Amino acid sequence: MRAQPLIICRDVEASSRFYERLLGCRGSHGGPEYQRLCDPKLHKSQWGTDGLILQLHDFDVDHHHGPMGDPKRPLGNGVLLWFEIDDFDRAVTRARRLKLEVVKDVHFNPNAAHRELWLKDLDGYTVVLAAPDGEDPAQVSMTPVQRAAPSKSRSAKNVAPQAARAKSKPRRTKPRPPRS
Repeated sequence: MRAQPLIICRDVEASSRFYERLLGCRGSHGGPEYQRLCDPKLHKSQWGTDGLILQLHDFDVDHHHGPMGDPKRPLGNGVLLWFEIDDFDRAVTRARRLKLEVVKDVHFNPNAAHRELWLKDLDGYTVVLAAPDGEDPAQVSMTPVQRAAPSKSRSAKNVAPQAARAKSKPRRTKPRPPRS
């Protein structure tokens, strides 16, 4: 069994671009009404590798199932989209580049023993990026690029974090998956 979450969006194509940039996934359907976001490293189905992680559906299109939301309620209310990210530090960097609304900045969650970053997507859904469970807090570094507020100076933003990362690179407890 695997989950196939579907969220309704105001603009499927913009949301698809957002999630592709944030998560490093790719769209496998396309179009203004519906999109499937996939990571082919996740799983294989009887139809081949699809790695479905999230479906996006236009709010106003009912296809064969009728309306999927109440137009009187805000989108994303009470929903958290939680993604375990193997390349957490790179995902945080991608999130910073997108200049997203931060709900909870990078912090260590002692219950799951991992780092998290909580953000808002284009429709108001809370998106949580989480490092793999089981990180040792003594071995995890909260580098300046993760703690610092966005800088107005381009040179300070680009140079200082790189120097800090070189000095305090976090030690991984799991091997990295191969890059595609």
